Amino acid sequence: MILNFLLPITFISCFTMSQKPADIVQIREVKIYNDFQKRGYTTAGAFTHFDDLKKAKIKKKLVPFEKQKRLENILNRATKKKHFQTKFGTTNIFSEIIFTENNAAHRVVITGLATSYNLFGKSKGEYAFITDLTKMIDYKIINQSDLDWLKEFIDKVQQTNLH
Repeated sequence: MILNFLLPITFISCFTMSQKPADIVQIREVKIYNDFQKRGYTTAGAFTHFDDLKKAKIKKKLVPFEKQKRLENILNRATKKKHFQTKFGTTNIFSEIIFTENNAAHRVVITGLATSYNLFGKSKGEYAFITDLTKMIDYKIINQSDLDWLKEFIDKVQQTNLH
């Protein structure tokens, strides 16, 4: 009898809980590689490109604290899902992000904005991905103010003017 009562309550509470602390993204540091090629990558190609950047000793720029916090907020609002093999577009920012959860540098690709279309060719809106290739997680950004900020951020990074 008591089990019949507790089981539905437990089931409902699992779906009504707020974000677990493990799901909250906290960033300690973001560094952007000073490498802005206009070319696409596969997941494997993007992952090994990080090795190429290190071998070539490509310089990294530290992202200012305020912009790191904004990226952190964007990641916390984004839809998260497991990353599967895919192709990245031609506007990619290669970065190292150190998250406070494990204090290790993650290989993260920030993609430029793209537009999704329905079957009839009508635009469904813009989106962007921030992909953590270390943990294989895609963060899909669809919030328009986040997309606007991300577009401006990518433009500034490519112009080497982060401040």
